[in-house]
Amino acid sequence: MNTSSSDKKGFLNFYEKLSPGRKIWFGLIPGFGQVLNKQYVKAAFVVAIVAILSVFVAIYSAPNISTMFVRGLDHSQTGALGYDGWTESSKEIYDKVTSWIGNQGGIMFDNSLEILVRGIFSIFLIIFLVAAYLIQMYDVKRAAFLIEFNEMPSDFKDKFKIIKEKSFPYLLLIPAVVISIFFIFTPVLFTVMISLTSYSGENKTPAVLIGWVGWFNYKKMFTSDIFGKAFLVVLQWNIIWTLLATTLQISLGMLIAVILNKKFIKGKLEFKIIFLLPYAIPAFLLIMSFKGFFNPTYGAMNNMILKMFGMTDPQKIQWLAEGTFTKMALIMIQTWLAFPFIFLLTTAVLQSVPQDLYEAADIDGAKGRHKFSKITLPMVFLTTGPILIMQYTGNFNNFGVIYLFNQGGPAFLDTSLRASYAGQTDILLSWIYNLVGLNDVNANSQAAEYALGAAIGIFLAIFLMVIGVIQFTKSRSFKEMDMM
Repeated sequence: MNTSSSDKKGFLNFYEKLSPGRKIWFGLIPGFGQVLNKQYVKAAFVVAIVAILSVFVAIYSAPNISTMFVRGLDHSQTGALGYDGWTESSKEIYDKVTSWIGNQGGIMFDNSLEILVRGIFSIFLIIFLVAAYLIQMYDVKRAAFLIEFNEMPSDFKDKFKIIKEKSFPYLLLIPAVVISIFFIFTPVLFTVMISLTSYSGENKTPAVLIGWVGWFNYKKMFTSDIFGKAFLVVLQWNIIWTLLATTLQISLGMLIAVILNKKFIKGKLEFKIIFLLPYAIPAFLLIMSFKGFFNPTYGAMNNMILKMFGMTDPQKIQWLAEGTFTKMALIMIQTWLAFPFIFLLTTAVLQSVPQDLYEAADIDGAKGRHKFSKITLPMVFLTTGPILIMQYTGNFNNFGVIYLFNQGGPAFLDTSLRASYAGQTDILLSWIYNLVGLNDVNANSQAAEYALGAAIGIFLAIFLMVIGVIQFTKSRSFKEMDMM
């Protein structure tokens, strides 16, 4: 008994002599490090959390991960591989029976998408377990530091005060983090995994079990005779559309704001109200109005405006049927829709520019263009830089204007491009919409390319993130913020 007690004291003395950095390894056993730090309530809490998560991982995550990755999405536990080859009457009976069984809480056939979703939730459970394990190890080290420097509170009131002051903000963030994981990261991870499968209109669950195909869809996106060619054409137009439309809307908005900011301009309020009208009216209504405005037969563009400029036969310009003219119309529409926001933003920034700078420039004999390039533009870009960058990334994914105006049309004359379900004015996002069979262009659900659409979506997200980060980090706003 004495020997056991002396061994215990010897071990505690050994532990106390260790540096806090080494004490972290005693957290390898959940709760053990907390016990050595005499945090018994916390030790019980840590053991309970890790134990509960471990049970869920063992019971729920392990089988689902095994099904998803080891046996595969095309593995059938029931041996039923869908109803390929069944007659229409058999399919109808199957649908009714499985619908009834589903309402009773049972399962008849395996569903690859359900296996995939359960696998994703299983991955998050494992992440939670690993995070809890690492956090409790770090807690051992942190508590050891506080004990070594005599900063560990001795009574409950002091501990509660520290939790309230230092840990309370993190506790408030926990619900937001959990919600973000389920509503942001879960769809992203699901899309990534779908892009690695054979999911398509022909391989549609639950009738058919889909399988893993690795990087096949990403290779198909670049090298396929049909989709590879269409991807490059659509991406090229997507970049041109983004650069032209966004640059024009920014330039027009800034130009009008600078002109109205001049002291000699009268009726500024009236002009501001007029220029803000496009921003006040719902974009949906404006786009549909522009569709009629550019109609070659009865639209005002051909019958009024072009005739004012001396065109004798403006009906030859087919704004909705010829790709080049449709693209021009889209760029004009987007410029009209978006410039009021830039105008409003620039006007607010100009009001805050110190007039002393302009007065000093006048004394030095600076001309108007020099004051604009050396004072106005730098001040505007310094304040609005990140927002202007967001205008470019937003237009890159501007599905609304593209789809509502002409549904990505007109169609390509090239048969291979037409077979890809892409239109001449489709951007990547609207093309994805066509690929998954949501548009009339690809009304045949059997031809839907779900996995390929997911692969293009992942490429689009990565492309925009890289471009956005590069632009933002090189902006003066970021550098000024980094120096603060």
